[in-house]
Amino acid sequence: MAVLAAQLLLIGAAAAWCVHMALIQVYGEVRFVEPNTAILWAEIIGTALIIVYSATVFTLQWKRLGERRMSDRGVNKGEDNKEGDDSRKQASVSYREGA
Repeated sequence: MAVLAAQLLLIGAAAAWCVHMALIQVYGEVRFVEPNTAILWAEIIGTALIIVYSATVFTLQWKRLGERRMSDRGVNKGEDNKEGDDSRKQASVSYREGA
């Protein structure tokens, strides 16, 4: 679910960037004017929350990627896989049997 939300946020950011660039093309500049201070602060806080959420999802995905690679090498079990692919296969089989 978090990955889906992160992808949707990425699509939204790309769409917003396209609109931003189109406005610059048409008008030569972009100005943001929000006379209501409460709405302005709500937008600023919402943007900050989206940035924090995106950074959190990215960090979690990065850690998962590292964990998968360490488990492929047998690092989690403290094994040295200097013997080649056969030892890697044996480590994954023994890990599954132990679970």
